[in-house]
Amino acid sequence: MHRRALALSSVVALIGGCVVDNDGHDVVVGPGPIDVEVFEANIDTGVVLDAEPGEGAGAFIEYLGEGRWHVFVACDTTDPASACQWDVVVNGADPVTRSTAITGFKSDGLEVDDAVYGTSTGGVALQTFTDDTLDGFFFDTAPGEPIRIEVWLDGVLDPRFIYWPGDGVVHRGAPSDPLDLVPTEP
Repeated sequence: MHRRALALSSVVALIGGCVVDNDGHDVVVGPGPIDVEVFEANIDTGVVLDAEPGEGAGAFIEYLGEGRWHVFVACDTTDPASACQWDVVVNGADPVTRSTAITGFKSDGLEVDDAVYGTSTGGVALQTFTDDTLDGFFFDTAPGEPIRIEVWLDGVLDPRFIYWPGDGVVHRGAPSDPLDLVPTEP
């Protein structure tokens, strides 16, 4: 495995306790600041992932190139009473400066009760209950800029459900949540 972009850094991640503004309503995501080791990995440019609703739970991250990103989630059920509650937050990879600017975002397949919105940290967040559909969003950064992504399933950070293409393979589960992703090409 190529180790150039696979570095660990110890940070105090201000995950959880993250206040986001949802149409004038502050929403607190997660339990509060926790000390975590954040893993950095490559994400292959232009690789599109495939998921079937109801076949497995996951948060899927794609870097389409030229600063365009796509994140979508799936659940392992088609029963609305057992839907997966997803909270996904994307910021710049630097936890202090948030140096990667999120310049725009757009929902993808969301239902009426789902939301994608800008956060008070300059990032973007998704809140959704997913059962037999794929729910997601697109967002833009400067070409080639890294991101930090947090994935919450049913109120718990859980890296087992993060999927992304990197170094020629699809990663099924991450070594950390949050996770820093660095595009292989702009």
